[in-house]
Amino acid sequence: MKKYILIIVSIILLACFFLILRSNEDWKTVLINENNPVPDNHKIKVVKLENVEVDKRIVGPLKKLLKQGRKENIKLKLDEGYRSKELQQKQREENISRLMSEEGMTAEQALIETNKYFAEVGKSEHQLGLAVDVVSEDFPYQEEAFADTDAGKWLADHGHEFGFIIRYPKDKVDITGKEYEPWHLRYVGKKVAKEIKDRGICLEEFIECNKK
Repeated sequence: MKKYILIIVSIILLACFFLILRSNEDWKTVLINENNPVPDNHKIKVVKLENVEVDKRIVGPLKKLLKQGRKENIKLKLDEGYRSKELQQKQREENISRLMSEEGMTAEQALIETNKYFAEVGKSEHQLGLAVDVVSEDFPYQEEAFADTDAGKWLADHGHEFGFIIRYPKDKVDITGKEYEPWHLRYVGKKVAKEIKDRGICLEEFIECNKK
C-alpha cells in the first residue's frame, strides 16, 4: 500500500514540477496584439544593450545573435527596443502629424495608416521588452526593402537559432494585424522559434495550435 502511495505522490510532484517549469517559460510566448494588451501587472527589468533597452532576460541571446551575425560580416545594428507607454504614444502622435503634413492625409487617414505600424499604447510588443528592431549599418531603415538586404536575409534564416522570430511575416498580415516588418524580432526561446520557423507560422498560430 505504501508503495502505491509513494508512486502517486511522486507522480503528483512530477506534474507540479512540470507545471512550474512551464509557467516559468510562459513569459517568452506572451501574446500582445490588438486583442491582447500588455497585462496591467506586467513588470520587467530593462537593461541597456548598445543603444537600446531590452528585457534583461533576452540580453544573452541577443548578444549572441549580434556577435554571430557580425562574425559573418553582417553589420547588424540595434534600432529600437523597449518603449514606455509615453514613448509609444509620442511616436504615434509624431507619425500622425508627419503623415498629415507631408502626405496630405486627413487625421482619420493618418490614424489608420499609423495603426499599421505603431500599435496603440498597451498593445505594442515593444512595451514587453522582448521585441527589438534590428537593421544594418548598410541599410539603417525600417522599410520592407530591408528583407532583400544581406542582413534581412540573415535574420530571417538564422534568427530562430538564437530564439528570435520575424514577428510580422509578409504572408500573415491578416492574422497578426500588422504590416510586414522584416526588421522586427521577437524573442520566444529557441524551441518555439524553431517550431515557428519550421512550420512557417506566426506566434498567433503557434499559440492557437498549443491551446490545451
